Amino acid sequence: MGRLHRLAKLLLSTAFLLVACVICHLILIASWNQSTFLLDRISIDCDAINSVNISELDNPALAKWASWKYDHVDREMAIYATSPGEARNVVDRDSHALFNETIHGLSSCFDNIHVVTSNRSIGWGGHEILTSMYDCAEYLAKQEHPWKYYQYLSGFDVPLKTNLEMVRIFRALNQTVNVEVVEPPHQTRNTRGELAPLRIYKASMSALVPRAGMNAVTKEHSAITTAVIRWLNVSPIASDELLWPTIFGNMRRLPIPGGFDARLILRKKSKRQSETNLKQRKYPRMNINVKITKSNGIIAATSRDVPVRYWLGRFQIWRNDKDEELCHGKMTHSSCVYGVGDVPNLLKRPELVAHKLYIDYQPAAFFCLLKEHQRRSMDAHNKFNASVFSSMPFVELARGVDIEHLSHSELLY
Repeated sequence: MGRLHRLAKLLLSTAFLLVACVICHLILIASWNQSTFLLDRISIDCDAINSVNISELDNPALAKWASWKYDHVDREMAIYATSPGEARNVVDRDSHALFNETIHGLSSCFDNIHVVTSNRSIGWGGHEILTSMYDCAEYLAKQEHPWKYYQYLSGFDVPLKTNLEMVRIFRALNQTVNVEVVEPPHQTRNTRGELAPLRIYKASMSALVPRAGMNAVTKEHSAITTAVIRWLNVSPIASDELLWPTIFGNMRRLPIPGGFDARLILRKKSKRQSETNLKQRKYPRMNINVKITKSNGIIAATSRDVPVRYWLGRFQIWRNDKDEELCHGKMTHSSCVYGVGDVPNLLKRPELVAHKLYIDYQPAAFFCLLKEHQRRSMDAHNKFNASVFSSMPFVELARGVDIEHLSHSELLY
Protein backbone atom coordinates (compact mmCIF):
# COMPACT_ATOMS: atom_id res chain seq x y z
CA MET A 1 0.00 0.00 0.00
CA GLY A 2 1.40 3.42 -0.94
CA ARG A 3 2.37 5.84 1.80
CA LEU A 4 -0.19 8.43 0.71
CA HIS A 5 -2.88 5.74 0.63
CA ARG A 6 -2.09 4.98 4.27
CA LEU A 7 -2.10 8.70 5.04
CA ALA A 8 -5.54 9.07 3.45
CA LYS A 9 -6.87 6.18 5.56
CA LEU A 10 -5.42 7.83 8.65
CA LEU A 11 -7.14 11.08 7.73
CA LEU A 12 -10.43 9.28 7.23
CA SER A 13 -10.22 7.44 10.55
CA THR A 14 -9.23 10.46 12.63
CA ALA A 15 -11.61 13.08 11.34
CA PHE A 16 -11.59 15.50 14.22
CA LEU A 17 -7.89 14.97 14.87
CA LEU A 18 -7.26 17.19 11.87
CA VAL A 19 -6.74 20.80 12.79
CA ALA A 20 -9.46 22.56 10.86
CA CYS A 21 -7.93 26.00 10.88
CA VAL A 22 -7.15 28.33 8.02
CA ILE A 23 -3.71 26.93 7.42
CA CYS A 24 -0.81 28.33 5.50
CA HIS A 25 2.01 25.80 5.39
CA LEU A 26 5.52 26.77 4.47
CA ILE A 27 7.28 23.44 4.15
CA LEU A 28 10.94 23.83 3.42
CA ILE A 29 12.25 20.30 3.12
CA ALA A 30 15.93 19.84 3.89
CA SER A 31 18.03 17.49 1.80
CA TRP A 32 16.95 13.85 1.97
CA ASN A 33 19.19 10.83 2.05
CA GLN A 34 17.75 7.83 0.22
CA SER A 35 18.84 5.53 3.04
CA THR A 36 16.50 7.34 5.44
CA PHE A 37 13.61 7.62 2.99
CA LEU A 38 12.48 4.34 1.43
CA LEU A 39 8.92 4.26 0.08
CA ASP A 40 7.08 1.96 -2.23
CA ARG A 41 5.58 3.48 -5.36
CA ILE A 42 3.06 6.14 -4.53
CA SER A 43 -0.59 5.13 -4.57
CA ILE A 44 -2.91 8.02 -3.83
CA ASP A 45 -6.38 7.60 -2.37
CA CYS A 46 -8.05 10.98 -1.91
CA ASP A 47 -11.23 9.79 -0.18
CA ALA A 48 -10.42 11.65 3.03
CA ILE A 49 -13.28 13.96 3.89
CA ASN A 50 -13.48 15.39 7.39
CA SER A 51 -16.11 17.25 9.38
CA VAL A 52 -15.34 20.35 11.46
CA ASN A 53 -17.09 22.40 14.09
CA ILE A 54 -18.80 25.32 12.30
CA SER A 55 -17.01 27.89 14.48
CA GLU A 56 -13.69 26.46 13.34
CA LEU A 57 -14.25 27.88 9.87
CA ASP A 58 -13.28 31.31 11.23
CA ASN A 59 -9.70 30.43 11.64
CA PRO A 60 -5.93 31.03 11.66
CA ALA A 61 -3.22 30.58 9.09
CA LEU A 62 -0.14 28.50 9.51
CA ALA A 63 3.23 28.41 7.80
CA LYS A 64 5.30 25.33 8.35
CA TRP A 65 8.94 24.35 7.97
CA ALA A 66 9.34 20.61 7.68
CA SER A 67 12.59 18.75 7.88
CA TRP A 68 13.95 15.34 7.01
CA LYS A 69 11.75 12.78 8.80
CA TYR A 70 8.91 11.80 6.50
CA ASP A 71 7.15 9.80 9.23
CA HIS A 72 6.94 13.01 11.23
CA VAL A 73 5.86 15.04 8.20
CA ASP A 74 3.03 12.74 7.12
CA ARG A 75 1.55 12.62 10.61
CA GLU A 76 1.68 16.38 10.92
CA MET A 77 0.05 16.63 7.51
CA ALA A 78 -2.64 14.32 8.89
CA ILE A 79 -3.27 16.96 11.53
CA TYR A 80 -3.12 20.05 9.36
CA ALA A 81 -3.81 19.16 5.75
CA THR A 82 -7.58 18.88 5.70
CA SER A 83 -8.43 22.01 7.63
CA PRO A 84 -10.45 24.61 5.68
CA GLY A 85 -7.38 26.74 5.10
CA GLU A 86 -4.48 27.31 2.75
CA ALA A 87 -1.25 25.33 2.74
CA ARG A 88 1.83 26.57 0.93
CA ASN A 89 4.46 23.86 0.60
CA VAL A 90 7.98 24.68 -0.59
CA VAL A 91 10.23 21.69 -1.21
CA ASP A 92 14.01 22.04 -1.13
CA ARG A 93 15.55 21.54 -4.56
CA ASP A 94 17.97 18.98 -3.06
CA SER A 95 15.23 16.78 -1.61
CA HIS A 96 15.12 13.17 -2.72
CA ALA A 97 13.04 12.78 -5.89
CA LEU A 98 10.67 10.24 -4.33
CA PHE A 99 10.04 12.47 -1.33
CA ASN A 100 9.43 15.41 -3.67
CA GLU A 101 6.93 13.34 -5.64
CA THR A 102 5.14 12.28 -2.45
CA ILE A 103 4.71 15.81 -1.14
CA HIS A 104 3.54 17.01 -4.56
CA GLY A 105 1.03 14.15 -4.55
CA LEU A 106 -0.74 15.70 -1.58
CA SER A 107 -1.89 18.62 -3.70
CA SER A 108 -3.95 16.23 -5.82
CA CYS A 109 -5.88 15.21 -2.70
CA PHE A 110 -6.44 18.58 -1.07
CA ASP A 111 -7.53 21.77 -2.78
CA ASN A 112 -5.96 23.86 -0.04
CA ILE A 113 -2.46 22.43 -0.47
CA HIS A 114 -0.16 24.13 -2.97
CA VAL A 115 3.26 22.64 -3.63
CA VAL A 116 6.27 24.15 -5.37
CA THR A 117 9.86 22.99 -5.56
CA SER A 118 12.27 25.72 -4.59
CA ASN A 119 15.17 26.67 -6.83
CA ARG A 120 17.21 27.15 -3.66
CA SER A 121 19.14 24.78 -1.45
CA ILE A 122 17.75 25.47 1.99
CA GLY A 123 19.94 25.09 5.06
CA TRP A 124 19.10 25.64 8.72
CA GLY A 125 19.83 29.24 9.70
CA GLY A 126 20.57 30.20 6.12
CA HIS A 127 19.25 33.25 4.32
CA GLU A 128 17.28 30.98 1.99
CA ILE A 129 14.79 30.39 4.81
CA LEU A 130 14.07 34.12 5.06
CA THR A 131 13.45 34.46 1.32
CA SER A 132 11.28 31.36 1.13
CA MET A 133 9.37 32.40 4.24
CA TYR A 134 8.49 35.76 2.70
CA ASP A 135 7.65 34.16 -0.66
CA CYS A 136 5.17 31.98 1.20
CA ALA A 137 3.62 34.92 3.04
CA GLU A 138 3.34 36.91 -0.18
CA TYR A 139 1.71 33.99 -1.98
CA LEU A 140 -0.82 33.45 0.80
CA ALA A 141 -1.71 37.13 1.00
CA LYS A 142 -2.74 36.99 -2.66
CA GLN A 143 -5.17 34.12 -2.11
CA GLU A 144 -8.90 34.82 -2.01
CA HIS A 145 -9.34 32.34 0.82
CA PRO A 146 -10.48 34.31 3.91
CA TRP A 147 -7.80 33.06 6.30
CA LYS A 148 -7.41 35.11 9.47
CA TYR A 149 -3.95 34.45 10.93
CA TYR A 150 -0.57 33.34 9.64
CA GLN A 151 1.79 31.30 11.78
CA TYR A 152 5.30 30.22 10.90
CA LEU A 153 6.42 26.90 12.38
CA SER A 154 9.38 24.57 12.36
CA GLY A 155 9.19 21.03 11.06
CA PHE A 156 9.60 19.50 14.50
CA ASP A 157 6.79 21.41 16.16
CA VAL A 158 3.85 19.46 17.55
CA PRO A 159 0.49 21.19 18.16
CA LEU A 160 -0.61 21.77 21.74
CA LYS A 161 -3.94 23.32 20.70
CA THR A 162 -6.77 21.99 18.59
CA ASN A 163 -8.05 24.14 15.77
CA LEU A 164 -11.15 25.14 17.75
CA GLU A 165 -8.93 26.22 20.65
CA MET A 166 -6.73 28.22 18.28
CA VAL A 167 -9.78 29.89 16.76
CA ARG A 168 -10.83 31.06 20.22
CA ILE A 169 -7.33 32.31 20.98
CA PHE A 170 -7.02 34.21 17.70
CA ARG A 171 -10.39 35.83 18.23
CA ALA A 172 -9.18 36.97 21.65
CA LEU A 173 -6.00 38.39 20.10
CA ASN A 174 -8.28 40.66 18.06
CA GLN A 175 -6.14 41.08 14.93
CA THR A 176 -2.94 41.93 16.81
CA VAL A 177 0.50 40.58 15.96
CA ASN A 178 1.89 38.22 18.59
CA VAL A 179 5.64 37.78 18.51
CA GLU A 180 8.57 37.67 20.88
CA VAL A 181 10.71 40.82 21.10
CA VAL A 182 14.25 40.81 22.46
CA GLU A 183 17.04 43.37 22.47
CA PRO A 184 18.15 44.02 18.89
CA PRO A 185 21.65 43.11 17.75
CA HIS A 186 24.11 45.97 18.04
CA GLN A 187 24.67 45.71 14.33
CA THR A 188 23.29 48.62 12.27
CA ARG A 189 25.18 47.88 9.04
CA ASN A 190 25.30 44.73 6.95
CA THR A 191 28.37 43.18 5.34
CA ARG A 192 28.18 45.77 2.55
CA GLY A 193 28.27 48.61 5.03
CA GLU A 194 24.65 49.58 4.35
CA LEU A 195 22.53 51.05 7.14
CA ALA A 196 19.41 49.10 8.11
CA PRO A 197 16.18 50.54 6.61
CA LEU A 198 14.46 50.11 10.00
CA ARG A 199 15.62 49.52 13.55
CA ILE A 200 16.37 45.81 13.81
CA TYR A 201 14.67 43.63 16.43
CA LYS A 202 15.05 39.95 17.17
CA ALA A 203 12.55 37.22 18.03
CA SER A 204 11.73 33.57 17.71
CA MET A 205 10.87 32.49 14.17
CA SER A 206 7.39 31.58 15.37
CA ALA A 207 5.09 34.56 14.88
CA LEU A 208 1.32 35.06 14.73
CA VAL A 209 0.33 37.64 12.11
CA PRO A 210 -3.25 38.76 11.31
CA ARG A 211 -4.41 38.87 7.70
CA ALA A 212 -4.63 42.67 7.59
CA GLY A 213 -1.06 42.97 8.80
CA MET A 214 0.26 40.44 6.30
CA ASN A 215 -1.65 42.14 3.49
CA ALA A 216 -0.02 45.46 4.39
CA VAL A 217 3.46 43.93 4.57
CA THR A 218 3.21 42.22 1.19
CA LYS A 219 1.26 44.90 -0.67
CA GLU A 220 1.19 48.60 0.29
CA HIS A 221 4.39 48.35 2.35
CA SER A 222 6.12 45.79 0.14
CA ALA A 223 8.88 48.23 -0.86
CA ILE A 224 10.15 48.73 2.69
CA THR A 225 9.66 45.02 3.44
CA THR A 226 11.74 44.11 0.40
CA ALA A 227 14.41 46.61 1.46
CA VAL A 228 14.59 45.03 4.92
CA ILE A 229 14.86 41.54 3.42
CA ARG A 230 17.58 42.68 1.03
CA TRP A 231 19.51 44.16 3.98
CA LEU A 232 19.05 41.02 6.09
CA ASN A 233 20.18 38.76 3.27
CA VAL A 234 23.66 40.27 3.47
CA SER A 235 23.66 40.48 7.24
CA PRO A 236 25.97 38.21 9.27
CA ILE A 237 23.22 37.47 11.80
CA ALA A 238 20.38 34.91 11.64
CA SER A 239 18.01 36.78 9.37
CA ASP A 240 14.97 34.51 9.73
CA GLU A 241 14.57 35.59 13.37
CA LEU A 242 14.68 39.30 12.54
CA LEU A 243 12.08 39.94 9.86
CA TRP A 244 8.73 39.92 11.66
CA PRO A 245 9.72 41.82 14.84
CA THR A 246 11.53 44.40 12.69
CA ILE A 247 8.60 44.93 10.32
CA PHE A 248 5.84 44.92 12.94
CA GLY A 249 7.82 46.45 15.80
CA ASN A 250 8.55 49.78 14.10
CA MET A 251 5.01 51.08 14.51
CA ARG A 252 6.03 54.75 14.53
CA ARG A 253 7.75 54.52 11.16
CA LEU A 254 5.66 51.75 9.65
CA PRO A 255 2.05 51.83 10.92
CA ILE A 256 0.89 48.33 10.03
CA PRO A 257 -2.41 46.89 11.31
CA GLY A 258 -1.76 44.82 14.41
CA GLY A 259 1.77 46.20 14.86
CA PHE A 260 3.38 47.51 18.04
CA ASP A 261 6.14 49.76 19.37
CA ALA A 262 9.01 47.39 20.14
CA ARG A 263 11.02 50.11 21.91
CA LEU A 264 8.17 50.59 24.36
CA ILE A 265 7.98 46.85 25.01
CA LEU A 266 11.73 46.53 25.54
CA ARG A 267 11.82 49.49 27.94
CA LYS A 268 9.01 47.96 30.00
CA LYS A 269 10.71 44.55 30.02
CA SER A 270 13.99 46.12 31.12
CA LYS A 271 12.27 48.09 33.87
CA ARG A 272 10.47 45.01 35.17
CA GLN A 273 13.70 43.01 35.15
CA SER A 274 15.52 45.73 37.10
CA GLU A 275 12.72 45.87 39.66
CA THR A 276 12.71 42.08 39.99
CA ASN A 277 16.50 41.95 40.43
CA LEU A 278 16.32 44.66 43.09
CA LYS A 279 13.60 42.80 45.03
CA GLN A 280 15.47 39.52 44.77
CA ARG A 281 18.59 41.12 46.22
CA LYS A 282 16.57 42.76 49.00
CA TYR A 283 14.31 39.77 49.74
CA PRO A 284 16.22 36.69 48.50
CA ARG A 285 13.77 34.20 50.05
CA MET A 286 10.63 35.92 48.83
CA ASN A 287 8.60 34.61 45.89
CA ILE A 288 8.59 37.74 43.74
CA ASN A 289 5.89 36.59 41.36
CA VAL A 290 2.88 35.86 43.54
CA LYS A 291 0.46 35.14 40.69
CA ILE A 292 2.33 32.37 38.94
CA THR A 293 5.10 30.08 40.09
CA LYS A 294 8.47 30.43 38.46
CA SER A 295 10.79 27.51 37.86
CA ASN A 296 14.11 29.16 37.11
CA GLY A 297 13.63 31.38 34.03
CA ILE A 298 10.54 29.70 32.58
CA ILE A 299 7.25 30.41 34.28
CA ALA A 300 5.60 27.11 35.08
CA ALA A 301 2.19 26.74 33.47
CA THR A 302 -0.77 25.67 35.57
CA SER A 303 -3.43 25.56 32.86
CA ARG A 304 -3.36 25.48 29.08
CA ASP A 305 -5.86 28.36 28.88
CA VAL A 306 -3.89 30.78 31.08
CA PRO A 307 -1.00 32.56 29.29
CA VAL A 308 2.22 32.91 31.27
CA ARG A 309 4.11 35.24 28.92
CA TYR A 310 3.25 37.83 26.28
CA TRP A 311 3.92 35.67 23.22
CA LEU A 312 2.28 32.35 22.42
CA GLY A 313 3.92 30.93 19.32
CA ARG A 314 5.89 28.04 20.74
CA PHE A 315 7.28 26.52 23.91
CA GLN A 316 11.00 25.82 23.68
CA ILE A 317 13.79 25.14 26.18
CA TRP A 318 17.30 26.25 25.26
CA ARG A 319 20.72 24.90 26.21
CA ASN A 320 23.03 26.91 28.45
CA ASP A 321 20.33 28.90 30.16
CA LYS A 322 18.84 28.45 33.60
CA ASP A 323 15.95 26.41 32.21
CA GLU A 324 17.99 23.55 30.76
CA GLU A 325 17.32 21.33 33.76
CA LEU A 326 13.61 21.41 32.87
CA CYS A 327 14.35 19.30 29.78
CA HIS A 328 13.63 15.62 30.46
CA GLY A 329 14.64 14.57 26.96
CA LYS A 330 17.93 15.47 25.29
CA MET A 331 19.61 18.58 23.93
CA THR A 332 20.15 18.76 20.17
CA HIS A 333 21.31 21.86 18.30
CA SER A 334 21.15 23.82 21.56
CA SER A 335 17.49 23.13 22.34
CA CYS A 336 15.49 20.43 24.06
CA VAL A 337 14.09 17.45 22.19
CA TYR A 338 11.20 16.57 24.49
CA GLY A 339 10.82 13.07 25.83
CA VAL A 340 8.21 11.10 27.74
CA GLY A 341 9.06 12.90 30.98
CA ASP A 342 8.13 16.23 29.40
CA VAL A 343 4.58 15.25 28.38
CA PRO A 344 2.79 16.23 31.64
CA ASN A 345 4.32 19.71 31.46
CA LEU A 346 3.61 20.11 27.73
CA LEU A 347 -0.06 19.25 28.21
CA LYS A 348 -0.36 22.22 30.60
CA ARG A 349 1.43 24.76 28.43
CA PRO A 350 -0.64 27.66 27.00
CA GLU A 351 1.51 27.99 23.86
CA LEU A 352 0.22 26.79 20.48
CA VAL A 353 3.01 24.33 19.71
CA ALA A 354 5.87 22.51 21.41
CA HIS A 355 9.34 22.67 19.89
CA LYS A 356 10.76 20.15 19.40
CA LEU A 357 9.87 16.45 19.20
CA TYR A 358 11.52 13.76 17.08
CA ILE A 359 9.48 10.78 16.02
CA ASP A 360 12.57 8.55 16.38
CA TYR A 361 13.40 9.73 19.92
CA GLN A 362 11.09 8.45 22.66
CA PRO A 363 8.22 8.34 20.12
CA ALA A 364 5.70 7.69 22.88
CA ALA A 365 5.93 11.41 23.72
CA PHE A 366 5.08 12.38 20.13
CA PHE A 367 2.14 9.99 19.88
CA CYS A 368 0.84 10.78 23.36
CA LEU A 369 0.55 14.46 22.44
CA LEU A 370 -1.21 13.60 19.17
CA LYS A 371 -3.58 11.24 20.97
CA GLU A 372 -4.55 13.95 23.46
CA HIS A 373 -4.93 16.37 20.56
CA GLN A 374 -7.29 13.91 18.90
CA ARG A 375 -9.30 13.42 22.07
CA ARG A 376 -9.91 17.15 22.52
CA SER A 377 -10.54 17.65 18.81
CA MET A 378 -13.35 15.10 18.94
CA ASP A 379 -14.93 16.75 21.96
CA ALA A 380 -17.92 18.67 20.59
CA HIS A 381 -18.28 20.36 23.99
CA ASN A 382 -14.70 21.57 24.29
CA LYS A 383 -14.81 24.09 27.14
CA PHE A 384 -11.44 25.70 26.44
CA ASN A 385 -11.78 29.30 27.66
CA ALA A 386 -9.64 31.85 25.81
CA SER A 387 -11.05 34.95 27.51
CA VAL A 388 -7.83 35.65 29.43
CA PHE A 389 -5.94 35.95 26.14
CA SER A 390 -7.93 39.10 25.33
CA SER A 391 -6.14 40.91 28.16
CA MET A 392 -2.62 40.07 27.00
CA PRO A 393 -0.23 43.07 26.68
CA PHE A 394 -0.22 43.50 22.88
CA VAL A 395 -4.02 43.26 22.75
CA GLU A 396 -4.52 45.90 25.45
CA LEU A 397 -1.89 48.20 23.94
CA ALA A 398 -3.74 48.03 20.61
CA ARG A 399 -6.91 49.09 22.47
CA GLY A 400 -5.10 52.17 23.77
CA VAL A 401 -4.30 50.98 27.30
CA ASP A 402 -1.22 52.72 28.74
CA ILE A 403 1.70 50.34 29.19
CA GLU A 404 1.86 51.27 32.88
CA HIS A 405 -1.73 50.12 33.37
CA LEU A 406 -1.73 46.72 31.69
CA SER A 407 -3.81 44.00 33.31
CA HIS A 408 -0.96 41.51 33.07
CA SER A 409 2.33 43.37 32.87
CA GLU A 410 3.93 40.36 34.57
CA LEU A 411 3.75 38.58 31.20
CA LEU A 412 6.40 40.96 29.82
CA TYR A 413 9.58 39.12 30.74
